[in-house]
Amino acid sequence: THTYGTGQYNFRYIVSTEHGCRDSLVYEDLVTVYSSPVAQFSWEPMNPTVMHPEVTFNNLTIPQSDENKYYWEIQYDRDNKVSYHTLRDVNPTFQWETDGSDISGNYVVRLIAMTENLGPSGNIVECRDTIENSILLVNDFLQFPSAVTPNGDGYNDKFIIRNLLEGLG
Repeated sequence: THTYGTGQYNFRYIVSTEHGCRDSLVYEDLVTVYSSPVAQFSWEPMNPTVMHPEVTFNNLTIPQSDENKYYWEIQYDRDNKVSYHTLRDVNPTFQWETDGSDISGNYVVRLIAMTENLGPSGNIVECRDTIENSILLVNDFLQFPSAVTPNGDGYNDKFIIRNLLEGLG
């Protein structure tokens, strides 16, 4: 085996007998190595929230080409590791849906970038790259206590604002 860079390569087959007789065959452009895309993406906003759960994905795949195909797999249920929506846009927008329950947490987003090339053999040659990131959906629904009773019974002894995170804003 040998690893080649992108391009077309000739193949030369040399045969020698034990008595030194040699012959060879050359096959022009017998091997074609296609380039593979390098998948990469970012998203906006960087810190999506429960109150604003819509994210726009920016496809940063190199090279960007109209011939590339993109498959976005976006986890929609944080408690189910195989719950994915598949989108095929270059730069899709996705919104996590809530039924009133807490949807904050980490969600996996995977981008598969692929090219399909018609090889000299007549077969389709797929070249692909995959990248996966985790997106944190922050719970920005602040909850305030309705009463504070600092009597030492363990209930409402302190004034605590729930879902308040430092450094995000």
